[in-house]
Amino acid sequence: MDVARELLELWRLPPALHEVVSCHHMPHRAKRFPQEAMVVHVADLIVNAMELGTFGEINVPAAVPGAWEFLEIDVNVLPLLIEQVDDEYETAVNLMMGSMDF
Repeated sequence: MDVARELLELWRLPPALHEVVSCHHMPHRAKRFPQEAMVVHVADLIVNAMELGTFGEINVPAAVPGAWEFLEIDVNVLPLLIEQVDDEYETAVNLMMGSMDF
């Protein structure tokens, strides 16, 4: 994650984000911001499953054991969550594409 760390510093993002970004694949390693690292971990899994983003994985990585319980998320809300992510993704893409000059 050296590239991510360099970008975070270049963009002058808060130091708290450094741990979250560097630990989101292994959120149990986060010392100061474990909940935030776990949120990004689960979000990463969701966007991978929806094929909205990937780090080159062929399969969706498994969630770390206890991720859903740690965040107190009922897995039964996953379909609704996926629908909401899909809607917001579409909105964001439309906003970006609408603001581009061709």
